[in-house]
Amino acid sequence: MTVREALRAQRKAMKDRPLKENIAYLWDYYGMKAIVIIIVAIALLSTVVSVVSRKDSGFFGAFFGVVPRQEAEQYLQDFAEAAGIDTGHYSLSVQVSPDIRLGSTVTEDAFQHMQRFSAMVASKTADAFAANQDLFLYYSYAGYTLDLRTVLPPEQLAALSPWLYYIDGEMLTFLESNDDPEFTLDQCPDPSKPEDMADPIPVAVSIQATTQAFQDNYPFVANDVIIGICVSSEHTDHARAFLQYALGLPLDAVQKAMP
Repeated sequence: MTVREALRAQRKAMKDRPLKENIAYLWDYYGMKAIVIIIVAIALLSTVVSVVSRKDSGFFGAFFGVVPRQEAEQYLQDFAEAAGIDTGHYSLSVQVSPDIRLGSTVTEDAFQHMQRFSAMVASKTADAFAANQDLFLYYSYAGYTLDLRTVLPPEQLAALSPWLYYIDGEMLTFLESNDDPEFTLDQCPDPSKPEDMADPIPVAVSIQATTQAFQDNYPFVANDVIIGICVSSEHTDHARAFLQYALGLPLDAVQKAMP
C-alpha cells in the first residue's frame, strides 16, 4: 500500500462517520495490526498533550521532514516575545515527523505519524502545518488547511505572491460532496498558478520565503516544503503571528491571556 492509498482510505473511513463506524471500518480495512498502531499513536499523542497541557497550549506546530536543532526552543521563545505571547500562561512546541511521500510504500512509522496528525487536527491541537508540497496539498484538499486570506492582510499576501500555493475551491467542493472519489493531485491545477483555477484559495507559502533564522532552526530534508495554518486551530492569532515571524513580516497583535 502506498501513502496515497492509505490517506485515501483514512479519508473514506473518517468522513461523515460516527466513532463506532470509524473503528469498525479500520478493523475491516487494516486488521488488528492497524488498531495496535493507532493505540500506540494515541498513547504518544496523550504523552505530548500531557506535557503541553501543563500550561495552556498557545502554539503547536506539526512539521513533516524536519530535524530541529537544540536552539529551536530559543527560537520559539524569541517568537513568543516578539508576538507578545505570555509564556507564563502559554506553552509553545513543534512536533516533528518524517518526510512522507505520497507514492512511497507506507511504513508502520509513516502510518503512525499520519494517524497522529489527523488526531491533532481533529482535536484542534495543531496550529501550523509544514510538509512537502504533495503531502501538504493532499491534506489541503481533504480540508485540513486554512484559507490564508482569512488571517493575513492583503498587502502581505500580495508581497508573498511569488511563493504562495493554492488549491482550487471548485475541486475542494467536489471532493467534499463525494464520499470516496478516486482523487489524485494530477486532477488538480498547478498549485502555483491560481490563474488556472476556478476558485483559487491560498493555503501555503514556500519554505524558501522564510527567514534564515527559521531555516537554521528547522532544517527540512527537502526543498519543496510549504507551510500554512491548520483549519481547526483554536489559536489562529498565534498561528498567524508564527507564520509572519517565520516569513519576516510585521506581526499582528495576538490575544492576551486572561489573568
